[in-house]
Amino acid sequence: MTELHSKKFELGEIVWHEFSSSQALALDLADELINRFRVISDQHQNPFAAFSGGSTPKPLFEALSAQDFDWSQALLTLVDERWVEPTHELSNHRFITEHFLSRLPEQSEFIPLYAKANTVIESLPLVQSLFDTAIQNRKSESFFDAVVLGMGGDGHTASFFPDATNVSELVTYASDVSLQTCISPASQVDRVTWSLARLLSTPYLVLHITGQQKRDLFSHAIAGATASFDDLCNLPIRSVAYQSHTPLHVYYAD
Repeated sequence: MTELHSKKFELGEIVWHEFSSSQALALDLADELINRFRVISDQHQNPFAAFSGGSTPKPLFEALSAQDFDWSQALLTLVDERWVEPTHELSNHRFITEHFLSRLPEQSEFIPLYAKANTVIESLPLVQSLFDTAIQNRKSESFFDAVVLGMGGDGHTASFFPDATNVSELVTYASDVSLQTCISPASQVDRVTWSLARLLSTPYLVLHITGQQKRDLFSHAIAGATASFDDLCNLPIRSVAYQSHTPLHVYYAD
């Protein structure tokens, strides 16, 4: 950890996409995602994508469900999840089912991040086994084909919360685990999240944000050419900006 605290992280490639409305953003991003999925499908592979919960992606889910695509070929999951039953009002699984999965003409394969167990830690091997089975025939060099992140008003992304007891582990690039847990006062309940290493293992990394407040927060987060490890912990959104693994496409609308 001493080495990390002394290290400086350089700002990576950020591609800014700005739109006049959240609806225009959703339509454009949906087109881009579907075009990428079609290329993968044409190569006889199943596109594998992770989406975020929360209210921001609702227009995107509606736009995606209206696209002409054979969703039975797709493997879908969440970026992170609250450790609650899928019928719970806080469940991202419930949200993505209501606004996306239930609207698809064909059923896609969806792998949840929640698994019933005595503790959230004990649930991780159960979730991992589902994914190991689902992706065993994948031949892609990257883990995901597309990842769509969100950002909270405190600068968290995925379930990397700045007040998490393990935030230093969550924003570490070199982690060799796929799934991690997050426990923080701000997160309401225990959470399961893909590790930073897995989320960055994609050719198409998207940050989907709306509203001037989040634009200002993101601009503040990337104001410097370099960032310290403490900077990443204080504003975890920096962990996906100060990296050279893959470009970060920021989709923004007022």
